[in-house]
Amino acid sequence: MQIPSLSNTYMTQTKLEYENQAGRVDGFKEALDGAMAKNDDKALKSACMEFESYFLYMMFKEMRRTVDVKNSLFYSHTEEIFKGLLDEEYGKSLARAGGIGLADMMYCQLKTEQKAAANDFE
Repeated sequence: MQIPSLSNTYMTQTKLEYENQAGRVDGFKEALDGAMAKNDDKALKSACMEFESYFLYMMFKEMRRTVDVKNSLFYSHTEEIFKGLLDEEYGKSLARAGGIGLADMMYCQLKTEQKAAANDFE
């Protein structure tokens, strides 16, 4: 016996998650392009931290996928959603606390590229 609404719910949730991911990537690209164009150090640093936050979230999400809980007796789709939101908050919190250094490396490299581009226009 198949329950159509359950499979539709899962597909809708998966589609929304994909659209959210694509939106975050597009938002990062817009923030980065804007910061580079305006030569805004604070916005550039913020965009780099946002990227590191997203990277950490994806890392936590993939690490959690390695644990097979879907075949568990106590598996719940609600718990899976909660853990996804928790992973996202872990990523944000870790990035704000200094992260793993990815934001700093990106900022230094992008700042160097920004200075080189400014020198080319002179």
